[in-house]
Amino acid sequence: MKYRVYSKPFWLFFIVFIFGCTANLKKENELIFNELVVKNSTYGNISNLEIRVEKVNKVFSCGIILSKSFCSNKFSTRIYEGNSVKINWYEGGKEHVVGPLVVERPKSYIENTNYQIVLVLRQAGQHMAYFVNSEKR
Repeated sequence: MKYRVYSKPFWLFFIVFIFGCTANLKKENELIFNELVVKNSTYGNISNLEIRVEKVNKVFSCGIILSKSFCSNKFSTRIYEGNSVKINWYEGGKEHVVGPLVVERPKSYIENTNYQIVLVLRQAGQHMAYFVNSEKR
């Protein structure tokens, strides 16, 4: 039985090709997002809003959000990991603190489609958070 010996460049190409193919494999059912929107549904202004994701040491903040308006931030696409957040803001001179809060995944979503996380702030510290398909706005 004869064995064929390949040169070093062949093996180098083969290894790079194999690792290159496996590195691009993506898990199924990943929920991805690329924007955070905070809506002020109150009749007054909201100030010093801060959303803190402790696990990854990230902070999102808005100095002031006028009544019935919003503050948003778009960023590179990320896989939603379900990390909890702590939110604090001032409304009418009173501080509100919420957390830990985890935004619930939508019951169904379209894979490989960017979503935005929407946080709605209401009177007296009430709030709600949900996902919206960014492409259907």
